[in-house]
Amino acid sequence: MNNLNIIHEDLQYKYNLLKLEWQKTCEEWDDSVRDRIEREIWQDFESSVPQALDELQKLSELIAEAYREMN
Repeated sequence: MNNLNIIHEDLQYKYNLLKLEWQKTCEEWDDSVRDRIEREIWQDFESSVPQALDELQKLSELIAEAYREMN
């Protein structure tokens, strides 16, 4: 396992924790401020993190392939 895999797993774990915490927060906090935060910040964040994680995984695979080809 290379360092990017470790970073990917750590980010994935922390992102999942954050999503759970946001869901809990939404259950207790239901007003216009929360709606605005969700609309202006969370929705973009929620859609961009999985994409970034996918790209990180692809990069990790490319690096692993390059190492294999060098050896």
